[in-house]
Amino acid sequence: MKRIISILLCTLITISLFTYSGVNISTANAATDDEYMYPEAPLFLEDIDADYWGFELVSESDKLALYVIESTVNIAVLNKKSGMIWSSLITETAFETEGENRSLGRFYSLFSVGDIGASASGVTLSETFSNSIITTEVREEDKYDNNSVANSYMKVDYAAVLNGVRITSFMADVKYKLIIDISLDKENETLVLSVDGEECEYYSNSKKWITVNLLPYFGAAGDREDGYVFYPDGSGTIAEFTPHHSMVESSKTLPFYSQELASSMQLTVSEQDGTMPVLYPVFGMKRGNDAFFGIVTDGACSSGVKFCPSGNLTKFYRIHPVLYLAEAHTKNSDYTTPSYTMQGDIHDEYFRVEYHFLEDDDADYSGMAVTYRNYLLKNDLLFDRISDSDKMPLALDLYMNTYEGTIFGNKSIVMTTFSQAVEMITELHDKGIDDMLLNISAWQKDGESTGTVNSAASAIGGNSGLKSLAQKAKEYGYDLFAQVNMERAQSNTTKFKASRDAAKDLQGLSIIGDYYLIAPPVIKQRYEEIYVPYFEEMGVTGLNFEMLGYYLYYYNYAEKHYNRFVAEETLTQILNQTTNDFEKTAVWYGNQYALASASWIYDLPSTDTGYANTTRAVPFAQIVLHGYIPYSSIAGNMFYDDAAQTLKWIEYGYVPYYKLTYVSTNELINTDMAILFSAKFSDWVDNIVDKYNMMSDSIGYLYNVPIKKHTMLTENVYVTIYEDGSKVYVNYGSRAYNTSDGVVNGKSHLVVKG
Repeated sequence: MKRIISILLCTLITISLFTYSGVNISTANAATDDEYMYPEAPLFLEDIDADYWGFELVSESDKLALYVIESTVNIAVLNKKSGMIWSSLITETAFETEGENRSLGRFYSLFSVGDIGASASGVTLSETFSNSIITTEVREEDKYDNNSVANSYMKVDYAAVLNGVRITSFMADVKYKLIIDISLDKENETLVLSVDGEECEYYSNSKKWITVNLLPYFGAAGDREDGYVFYPDGSGTIAEFTPHHSMVESSKTLPFYSQELASSMQLTVSEQDGTMPVLYPVFGMKRGNDAFFGIVTDGACSSGVKFCPSGNLTKFYRIHPVLYLAEAHTKNSDYTTPSYTMQGDIHDEYFRVEYHFLEDDDADYSGMAVTYRNYLLKNDLLFDRISDSDKMPLALDLYMNTYEGTIFGNKSIVMTTFSQAVEMITELHDKGIDDMLLNISAWQKDGESTGTVNSAASAIGGNSGLKSLAQKAKEYGYDLFAQVNMERAQSNTTKFKASRDAAKDLQGLSIIGDYYLIAPPVIKQRYEEIYVPYFEEMGVTGLNFEMLGYYLYYYNYAEKHYNRFVAEETLTQILNQTTNDFEKTAVWYGNQYALASASWIYDLPSTDTGYANTTRAVPFAQIVLHGYIPYSSIAGNMFYDDAAQTLKWIEYGYVPYYKLTYVSTNELINTDMAILFSAKFSDWVDNIVDKYNMMSDSIGYLYNVPIKKHTMLTENVYVTIYEDGSKVYVNYGSRAYNTSDGVVNGKSHLVVKG
């Protein structure tokens, strides 16, 4: 205890000023937040809850109090507003409630490390929990003695940092030193954890550090509690706590932004099997009337989140950040399976995670989304791209041309020419569509976005045809985007040479599966030298980037190795530059680093991957973005149920979106675009106009209004509440549903203006 008290003396003006008022914290006052003066936290957390015996106060803000227990190296955070205690260990009461084996050291661990070691059978991956091997009685000379009986221990030292504590751990059997700073950000009322890779040391020749799992049991919840885990799979997803488990319960680790592997083959597999992207570096948990919400503010591109459901190793639900300190790579024989190498150093990267603590009406995924949106706005990571005078647009994708492989070579298949595109948008304009986000895809020769990237296919009208379309779109006030893919290439890609321009893997081989991945510095150079001059001449409003806004990879280039942080930095520079070179920018999916530049989020997921242990998808991404950036989803003519898709657009705040061709899609039966089974413009134009007018009249006034809350009222019935007080009810079921605002008929929606 003396060491903790010494920290208090360093971090607080005087420890004697802290006295416990004896007030019941959860019911102390009903004043507003601006007037609220929460009681001072007690010096010892056991004064509030006996389960936390030994925890001593380290730092305190208006709302939060941070505690540390030296004997097991754990922390706890007291939310003084609600009285909730969030801890990195499992309490005795929780053990008794769940009937769990309390002897396991993992339940008391501040962190765990994943490492690989060379063995007779090859390279093995293992995880070590910090509390499993804690001791403070190891001789200095034993630290580096591999033959010592004490070669499996962890030595812990404490030091003061501003508003918190620095915990330095040295683990002998893995031979590393890990430094974690834990403090309170008093201005923002958050718990902050940081790890600086430059301050970490690694000594072992037989093992290599791969990951650090921070606070693996922080806030761990039992089966019978009311709440859920939130993680950012697709639009966002929750896993509700339940004692009923399947036989396939398993943990899931999701790297932020894109897969861990730098593999174009794995990317293709993920796209084909329906794996959703992980767009934002966030995670959270709701327990009763409280919740925590985590944001990885630094090092996100080399981080991820791990969700462990109850029934997988333990009887507790938990979620925590994972820091990647070395990359996995692929072998030539297998482009989809992670492999590791003993070579290379750990990243000299700075990682920072901040935890927000929510209560009452804010303690749910909606409150988490609003918290995240405020964070993005405050840090200039999100801007308002929708003015008060903007009307809800129609989003339209025109598919131009492709090819059919035959024994005589490729046969050109023309679906829409530029002159036909002008005809299509003219008809829509004449029918009253005043605002449009217009995207042209497959406009290069044979529809290959990685082929001739700076010339429109002559079969659909060539460059002169593209200019004419751009001029007509501008005349109507429509935004025209040209879809491009700048991250991948094939051998016939314009001005591309694999030996010079391709990203290399850790073995120095080109990263290739179905296509090459281009090194980010080359992408930037190609953008400036090839794309900008061409598209400025064509007169388009902006570019629609297929991969730039959602796919990151580490790479070797010019005999140097670059991690994903460098790739993110380069791609962000390109995206930022587009806002100067063109009027607007569109990106697919929209990772966090792409939001600041985006004027349109194309194909924003409306669902999750559907892992076995999740309950349902939620519109976390839509709550974050609505009113700031327009976003579209699956095309109405490509979904199996047009009516259900329309309701999803209304519930989630999407703009109506269609993918069309001028001629019949029967021409696509023997091509890679056979999935576009119904897209002929003349078949859909009246439906599109009617659907747009209905949505514009019903919810168009909410286009620039942020979403405040989203709730499932009962199965198939949801309500979305906007900041102006408007409510949008959606009923996917066949029976009418009564609400306090009126009846929502089956397969319909109800709008209540605020």
